[in-house]
Amino acid sequence: MARSRKEQRQVEFRRKAFELAESGRHIDYLTIENALSAEYPEARLWLDFPSLRDDLRAICDRAREAKKDA
Repeated sequence: MARSRKEQRQVEFRRKAFELAESGRHIDYLTIENALSAEYPEARLWLDFPSLRDDLRAICDRAREAKKDA
């Protein structure tokens, strides 16, 4: 079954959000939301899930630590 355009956008948004978290340049989901909100006005709504926020925060923390150790 094909995904709707909205579902495709949400999948693309999540992929980009995780890429940004892994970059080591973001503190948490709030800075990621800010970075993506121009392209995805629905960013705040899509990030309104505590488990997703926690995942992004943890990835950001690990990426920043790895960047410091490099």
